[in-house]
Amino acid sequence: MSERAQQFRDLGTDPYPGRCRARTPIHHVLQSREMTERGEVWIAGRISQIQREARAWSVILSDNTGKIALQTPRDSNRLGNLGLLDALRPGDIIEARIKILDEAFRSDDIRILAPNRTASPALEDEIPTNDILKLRARVMQGVRSFFEDLGYLEVETPALSAAPDPAPHLVSFTTDYLGDRNRTRLYLPTSPELHMKRLLAAGHERIFQICKFFRNGERTALHNPEFTGLEWYEAYADYRSAMDTVEALMGTVSSEALGQPAIDYQGNHIDLRPPWERLTVREAFRSYAGFDLWSCPDRARLARTARDLEIFVGEDDTWEDLFFKILIERIEPRLGRSRPTLLHDYPVPMALLSVRKTEDPSIAERFEVYIGGLELANGFTELNDPEEQRARWETELDARRGRDPRDRPPIDEDFLRTLDAGMPPAAGAALGLDRFVMLLADCDDIGRVRCFPFKS
Repeated sequence: MSERAQQFRDLGTDPYPGRCRARTPIHHVLQSREMTERGEVWIAGRISQIQREARAWSVILSDNTGKIALQTPRDSNRLGNLGLLDALRPGDIIEARIKILDEAFRSDDIRILAPNRTASPALEDEIPTNDILKLRARVMQGVRSFFEDLGYLEVETPALSAAPDPAPHLVSFTTDYLGDRNRTRLYLPTSPELHMKRLLAAGHERIFQICKFFRNGERTALHNPEFTGLEWYEAYADYRSAMDTVEALMGTVSSEALGQPAIDYQGNHIDLRPPWERLTVREAFRSYAGFDLWSCPDRARLARTARDLEIFVGEDDTWEDLFFKILIERIEPRLGRSRPTLLHDYPVPMALLSVRKTEDPSIAERFEVYIGGLELANGFTELNDPEEQRARWETELDARRGRDPRDRPPIDEDFLRTLDAGMPPAAGAALGLDRFVMLLADCDDIGRVRCFPFKS
């Protein structure tokens, strides 16, 4: 048994009473002092600071609406047992009956609700501030309202898939289903994309989803192995339509969440209202990396260029690896500094699920959103040719097996059967909602906007 809990029991007090008096939020007490002046009210919360003096105890009490300073006289006859006050520590949860006396909040009745049995006051390092949690809630509400107003249907798809994501830079989490006679390997989705496209093919032409995305091995200031994302699809549209939608979405939601369409993020003042900058990948490499990416179609030439840019080239780096290194080190930090940038028209190898441009088959109709150097969204004109989709996946999986013969993940045959039945031309996009909240809150670490971030 905890020594602290026993300490309160020895004082004749139940340290976990399970119920408390009807309480008034601290914010209401601070904003409406007359309620306390007219009589006594009960408040409850966690002690953030306690100071013992000769004539009185001073306690700082917090709830999710604010903080209040209380004075408790040592000679109060209502406290009964002064040992209770001596036993209190920062982090304890208490209730207190208060009133105003001599312009100060006084309490002559304090009761323990739950003692803090740890060395630290609470779990503040694992939980965002109340302001960020409220901002996060406003963002989620704003996203839902935006799509519902446009006639989109909110959907929910499975969190277990029969095949992993074949993209070379994404690693799926694996789990096992234990049936009566066998064990089936399943995968957590890196996004809900394939299931949502099956809904598109079934006739649901405008759909969106807010859900968890899972990506193994990703933990940085910008990555968490599980994160909250938004994904939406529109039939009979292309990536230009999706770019228009993301412009309108982020401008609208930021205005509603903050009361203004402009933000300050990491020293940059950024206006989120449309129109945004639209920049091709080729133009970005020319402007910010100083070379024409299309002049480096093979790994050897791109590796030489990367070394010239003083970027480390590993022996196992593929053309795609080097593309990402140059993009991340030389280009991304310079995108979206005063207004958002829509980076579009990617090399086909960087877009496994996107259609090729008719006028240039080496380019895929893919875009990404950058704001203040932060990548937030990714979208395509969706590939709906089953033969080309299978060929692209087989090429990528063959390369993966070449790197590790033990790596033989299956292809999502259910999705390919959906394409065989016919999926309409469509546009789709995914937006990292945790990063969107980071942007609006001017945070540089995803752990500050998520409850209980992953700890490796």
